[in-house]
Amino acid sequence: MKRYFFVLLALVLTTACTNEPEGFIHSKGIGPVKIGMSIEELPAQVEGLYDEIQKIDEEGYFDEFMGEEIPPRDKYLFKKMGEVIFMTECEDGETQIEYLEALSPMLSHRGVCPGMSCKEVLQTEAKLHAGGYPESCEFVCYWRFPEPSIEAWGEGTVLSNRGVSYFTQMDENDLYNGQEPRTDFKAEYFTDEYRIQKIVIR
Repeated sequence: MKRYFFVLLALVLTTACTNEPEGFIHSKGIGPVKIGMSIEELPAQVEGLYDEIQKIDEEGYFDEFMGEEIPPRDKYLFKKMGEVIFMTECEDGETQIEYLEALSPMLSHRGVCPGMSCKEVLQTEAKLHAGGYPESCEFVCYWRFPEPSIEAWGEGTVLSNRGVSYFTQMDENDLYNGQEPRTDFKAEYFTDEYRIQKIVIR
């Protein structure tokens, strides 16, 4: 009888430890906010995750770097106590969620969260992909997880010179679609200021 009791207790503890909190990032979204849902389906607030959804109308513009016209779009900011926790953008007049960007350290996935030092991320199971724009010394890196729909992104001008030769020039499409994980990166290639800016769920 005692043996069955301890087996049952172990199962209860295991279930309790693996339950995802509401704000936890998973392969389909963030908590109850999932890819493919409509903004109109979502509650005005979710306790523990967000207490406000703010809509911002973004005007179209010409992106000189990419050389293309960016159409108008609707930005939705999910806030908690005034802080933007995560966000998404939809085509102008549309409400279906195609991606989500986690921006707050309160959201994490497999131990990685926005604001975390890239040196720390190298110690996790996330796999580093990298690229950059050597002419301007602005580099972008991203990490992939076992869930292919989730990535962690960092970008900026804060890579140490020792790491520059390890990065290649390519646009975001090449970064996202073609590159294999790198295994030769070391923490010393990153300055302490180089941090994860966002975790993207597609």
